[in-house]
Amino acid sequence: MSDTTKAGIVANGRELLLEAVRPDIVREIRARHAEELAHAGLFERIQIEARIRAEIRVALAQAAPPDALY
Repeated sequence: MSDTTKAGIVANGRELLLEAVRPDIVREIRARHAEELAHAGLFERIQIEARIRAEIRVALAQAAPPDALY
């Protein structure tokens, strides 16, 4: 058995990585905004939810850049 590690590209590597990190990212961002959401009215909630979705998109793009090899 060799001590060298083989490197390879996985066809759906980015999707697998996103699947693995998404729950933690969503949980962290939603926890950060929980207090704000609890005290917000309807229109404020809509704005906060949009901000949360945008933050999640950015965090996922940083965790698994679309132009990287997996």
